[in-house]
Amino acid sequence: MIVAAEGAGVEARVQVNFGASGMKWLALEYAKLTPA
Repeated sequence: MIVAAEGAGVEARVQVNFGASGMKWLALEYAKLTPA
């Protein structure tokens, strides 16, 4: 679940809660995310 987002363009990143694995920041430039 995405819990936060910041930045724009190549600087954009999101904070994702992976449950038992914890929270991680992902750069959208590299993380090929698609809506569920």
